[in-house]
Amino acid sequence: MQSDRNLHSHKRSGSSSSSTTSTSSGTSYEDEEEDINSNNTRMHTSLEIAVLLSLFRHRHSLSKSCLTDMCRLLRLLGVPNVPVDYRSIYKLINPCGNSMFQPKLTVVCPTCHRVSMNMKKCPITHCNSHAGYVRAPTVNYTFKLREQIKSILERVPLTCIGTNDGHMTDVIDGRAHAHIHTLERKPFITLILNSDGVLIQKISRSLWITTMAINEIPRDVRFQLPNMVIGMVSYGSQKPKRAEFSSLLDILVDELVELEHGIDVCLPSPGGVRFASSLISTHVAVNLLGVVSDKPAQSMIQNMIDSGGFYGCGKCQIVGESVRAGKGHIRCFPLDTTNPPDLRSNKTYDQAMKILTKNKQQRACRNSLTGAYNDAAKGHVGPCALRRLRFFDMGQSFLIDSLHNLYSGAFNQYRNAFAIQK
Repeated sequence: MQSDRNLHSHKRSGSSSSSTTSTSSGTSYEDEEEDINSNNTRMHTSLEIAVLLSLFRHRHSLSKSCLTDMCRLLRLLGVPNVPVDYRSIYKLINPCGNSMFQPKLTVVCPTCHRVSMNMKKCPITHCNSHAGYVRAPTVNYTFKLREQIKSILERVPLTCIGTNDGHMTDVIDGRAHAHIHTLERKPFITLILNSDGVLIQKISRSLWITTMAINEIPRDVRFQLPNMVIGMVSYGSQKPKRAEFSSLLDILVDELVELEHGIDVCLPSPGGVRFASSLISTHVAVNLLGVVSDKPAQSMIQNMIDSGGFYGCGKCQIVGESVRAGKGHIRCFPLDTTNPPDLRSNKTYDQAMKILTKNKQQRACRNSLTGAYNDAAKGHVGPCALRRLRFFDMGQSFLIDSLHNLYSGAFNQYRNAFAIQK
């Protein structure tokens, strides 16, 4: 009898809980229906529907053809403002397409070194390559820097400055960065540029790539491929001449000058939170801090003679000496500590440009890549576009290539000397 009562009470409690559940579920369905009805009070735009369909596609890993079929189904059901297909969705979300990342094509004439977009002949009538290029020209693609930098800054939090108690642990702790910090009133970031090339023997083409990295990004992710800024990519039948590369560098510097005035960007919080309320909208100036390349690339960027010639050092104005070595001669640069050479700077560069401008004969003898010990221009062949940048120094902003100069240079010599003593 007692068990029957318990069973009866259990049935009553079960029926009451089920009724409560049904009531609550019914209430939630009613609330959801009210929300849907309230959202249907206005007609959704094509852009809103396109964004929702795109998110739905990525959420469920749908194909493009599946998304196109969904658009057709919604249109058959009479849903207004539904895009026609996947292409319409893409154009609505990204009206500019990939134009913001598309490079600018430039062709350098191998004869007169004028730039154009003609792949077959030089547009200059009095040029020897007007009927057709005498050899395969250097073809260059210059990429837009602004959008690349904005894309990186909006993804990666920046490193805080002044947290190392005066210790030199990164580029942002150096004197060059501190100098910019004292003169630049608005927030800024700095870039470091590298340019290098390789000869692809199978197709007999020389490929040159100019890239940049943002120094304020944490070092563990700074040189990862998604965080690199592509400046230029050029190819040709041979390594670009100095005059050819000078024309291409001038195009890249044009945008670097514009970036010095700043770009509008939404910086993420230092904690990496990506909510809209945590984004910091600010105007950031972009400055080129330095260039690091091997010696052949550096002499081409500086528009100077080869590093093995007289006045071949890109950091100072040491002359150099020719010394017999075996059956020939080599160039060496003994340093006189009592009378050290002058360091290269914007002032020494400007003086050299005045000499090259006034003395045409002096410029003509610059065609020799080894130079001369009595060179009044101190190794400069012609102008360098980097001089137009605000915080770039034409001597000290060309940094030491640690791979070739330190590890494969001085360190290798010390190792060999130590092995001989052993």
